Amino acid sequence: MRKIALMALAASALAGTALAAGAQAPHLKLTHGTPLTVAGTGFKSHESVKVVYTADQTSIRHVVATTAGTFTARFADVAFQACKLHRLTAVGSMGSKATFRMPPIPCSPPTDAP
Repeated sequence: MRKIALMALAASALAGTALAAGAQAPHLKLTHGTPLTVAGTGFKSHESVKVVYTADQTSIRHVVATTAGTFTARFADVAFQACKLHRLTAVGSMGSKATFRMPPIPCSPPTDAP
C-alpha cells in the first residue's frame, strides 16, 4: 500500500513539473505598425490586462485574456515610427506581467529640398 502511495505521489509530482515546464511566461509581440497592435501570450485565463504604450505619448488599453491566455490590443491613435523608442508594458490582474522595448532605429536626417 505504501509503495502505491509513493508511486502516485511521484507521478503527480512529475505531472506538475511537466505542466509547469509547459506553461508559457507572459510575452508581448508587436504585430502591426499602423495602427500599433500588440499580441500578448502566456497570461492567465480570463485575466484583465492593462496594456501601456509609451513613446512620445502614453496610451492605455484594457483587455481581457482569452481562455488560452492570449489577447490583442490595438492603439488606433498610434502609428509606429521607427526613429522613436517604443515601450509596451502589460500587467494582469492576477500577477502576469510582460514588457516589450524596442530601441529607435537610426533614421537619416531630413534633406533640404533645393
